[in-house]
Amino acid sequence: MNGNVDLSCAKKIIFGAPTSPHCPPGKENQAGLCYFACKKGFYGVGPVCWINTPAGWFNCGMAAAISQEVCATTILGQIGAVAQVAFNIVTTVVTFGGASGVNTAGNVAKGAAKSVKAIKQLK
Repeated sequence: MNGNVDLSCAKKIIFGAPTSPHCPPGKENQAGLCYFACKKGFYGVGPVCWINTPAGWFNCGMAAAISQEVCATTILGQIGAVAQVAFNIVTTVVTFGGASGVNTAGNVAKGAAKSVKAIKQLK
């Protein structure tokens, strides 16, 4: 380029004969990657083995339950627990000023009591 530095270069591309993915014994192909095969009674999704849902039970995503009601109640309880923790953190930061120094144990206890009361009101 007339004595200047070229910031790009041509690459040689070689097209080969494509082959189907093949995994060694004891591994299975999923989306082009090889993973260890799951034990009997389990099925694999990527690197994770999930247990098959027992007969007569309901699949709850990452779990199983004896009824749809138990499944829904459990999942809602788990979501509620996460929401409760988030609410407690926000309430503590807003109440005590997140950047202020060390809070006394009494202030933390008062804030926790307020959080519990507010969550009960939300329910």
